[in-house]
Amino acid sequence: MGFRHAITVRFAGSSRGHRLSRGPAAIALLLAALLLPPAATPVAAAGDLLDVRTVATYTLRPDDRLVHVRVDVTATNRKPSSGLYYYYYEAAGFAIQEEATHVTAARGGTKLRTKTTGREHRIELEVRFGFQLLYGRTVSFRFEYDLPGAAPRSTEGIRAGPAFAAFYAWSFGDRGDVRIVLPAGFEETLTGSPMKRSVDEGQVVLMATGIKAEANWLVFVIAERAEALERERLSVTVHGKKETVVVTAWPEDPAWTNLVSRLLTRGLPVLGELIGLDWPVAGDLEVSEVYTPLLEGYAGFYLEETDEIRVSEELDDLVIVHEASHAWFNGGLFRERWITEGLADEYASRVLVELGLPAEAPQAVRPTDEVAFPLRWWTHPGRIDDEETRAREEYGYNASWTLLRELMRSAGEAGLREVFAAADANEIAYLGAVAPEKVSSVDDWRRFLDLLEERTPVKDATAHLERWVVPDQHERLAGRADARTRYAALVREGDGWLPPYTVRYPMEVWNFETAKEAMDEARRLLERRDEVESTAARLRLDPPDTLEPAYEAAKDGLEGAFAIADGQLAAMAEIEEAQGAVGAPRDLFVSVGLYDQDPEAALAAAEEAFEADRMSDAATRSDKAVALIEGAAAVGRQRVIVGALAALDAAGGLVLVLLLVRRRRRRRTRVSLAAVGASVVEAAAPPATLAPEGGSDAGPPDPAPARTAPEEEDPLAP
Repeated sequence: MGFRHAITVRFAGSSRGHRLSRGPAAIALLLAALLLPPAATPVAAAGDLLDVRTVATYTLRPDDRLVHVRVDVTATNRKPSSGLYYYYYEAAGFAIQEEATHVTAARGGTKLRTKTTGREHRIELEVRFGFQLLYGRTVSFRFEYDLPGAAPRSTEGIRAGPAFAAFYAWSFGDRGDVRIVLPAGFEETLTGSPMKRSVDEGQVVLMATGIKAEANWLVFVIAERAEALERERLSVTVHGKKETVVVTAWPEDPAWTNLVSRLLTRGLPVLGELIGLDWPVAGDLEVSEVYTPLLEGYAGFYLEETDEIRVSEELDDLVIVHEASHAWFNGGLFRERWITEGLADEYASRVLVELGLPAEAPQAVRPTDEVAFPLRWWTHPGRIDDEETRAREEYGYNASWTLLRELMRSAGEAGLREVFAAADANEIAYLGAVAPEKVSSVDDWRRFLDLLEERTPVKDATAHLERWVVPDQHERLAGRADARTRYAALVREGDGWLPPYTVRYPMEVWNFETAKEAMDEARRLLERRDEVESTAARLRLDPPDTLEPAYEAAKDGLEGAFAIADGQLAAMAEIEEAQGAVGAPRDLFVSVGLYDQDPEAALAAAEEAFEADRMSDAATRSDKAVALIEGAAAVGRQRVIVGALAALDAAGGLVLVLLLVRRRRRRRTRVSLAAVGASVVEAAAPPATLAPEGGSDAGPPDPAPARTAPEEEDPLAP
């Protein structure tokens, strides 16, 4: 008789890795274990020429929480007699699953004797015929047993519940068929050897026939009936808003349902407050209980595409909150695994403390450990199917958590909230005076480092990342440190003027040579600004506030800002010339020339135009003030000459009038004197006798009338 399938199907527990499974092994490991070579075959009395044909039927009975196995056997003795000897068989041997219980055998209505012997990873079953099976004779019989479904979190791999079943099936004998029957409503997933599927009265029937190499034929069955799952809808308040979480679990595991519901109801609001970002799930967040081996060595998964959390049946507080935190901490925030997993562990541990549960901490690891590697290269292996992979995963989780815990100590929760908000909004790490620009930078370790050092008071972040994440990036980090030193100096020199985008963007994308060139240009602009301010102070002017925003908002170079500064300097040069001209001492001619002009008003208008950012107007008005001053002397001379001539002309007319008046007065005097003289003569003449007519005795002739000038009005008379 032959005992085959020397296999292991017990799911041995593993040492705990924080987000790794400590329950059953992955399906791949099960199959590898199940497909071990056959055990040594004990030799029966007639040797191993007993031809065994079987038909094995595995029937899932969820109401009974088991899988029932029935094996119909036909055994024929193929060992012919030889001389005086004949060969017979009294029993047949089979290897059945180590979980088997209630083993029975019968031929017709007759119960057959059986013997079971526990071996490593199997049970050896011996079925006795009750007679000697001679050459050419055939015996038919049946043996049956149950594979009971284990309770959740059991180290045994078989499950047989109303909503979920997991079991493995193999063939028996030299040639066999295998049937698997699942009740209506179950949907199966098979791993291993192929089978054909059919449906018979609602039941799913899986069939494989003509199996010859029984030791190499194996199938692992996962059967799920969604309608039998228990669903609990939770209303969770996050940032003051009601959100819905749907917890889906096996009906036979209320402990898991209660723990998950309690932790999420209490923990999600705390997570939201600690992280600071809005609830990231558009619809319902689905949380499902999963058979641990299906997670391939892990304790849980967060599926970003469907917003679904799949958590193993293990009752692990940290795992449950850790997976829930991946609603925020996923590739949409930062793409590198060490960041999201480290944050998930650290924030989950903080939530547990807030809820009054025992604190959790990473296992002690160092970047010099034999299994250590730069966290930058920590990627998902797909599944954990060997100890080397498990050791690497355990280091990755613990090292990431250790690093993030250290960074959070100095950055603080408030600082990290700033980092998350900036990353979520795709804001540039290096802030300017304008609203934070949107960038399409890759959210990797470089952006995480920039946000930490620009938005939080973190200390030694660069040193920590170089030690744990990028030990091969020393030169690059040194170049960054030099650029950041220059950047800090530029900020100081700005004295409140923050660097423009032309400087900040090259820093954001780690193009430090371009950033340095842009900083040199910015520094020259600041020197030009200082020149503007010192000149304005000397001229007692308030420069317009156009240069600062032009500098801070520059995106394509500082040409515009330089043009503004140069325009202000040029305008002030004109104003300075005007101030000098207007303020210079003035002689008689300049003063006379400016008698009806106001260069001070022109200068004031120029200064006003400058402060109102009308540089062209300021220059024009300055030129006007200068022109007035410069032309005043000539105008003044002309006015003095004209005035003098006018004065002379006026003086000459006055002399003429005075002369005329004087002559008139003299004439009048002469007339008066003549009249007086005549009167005197007339009065003095003696009486005379008339001379005879014509005679010499006639008297003198009458005097001629006196000539007088026409009377004129005295121009000086009142």
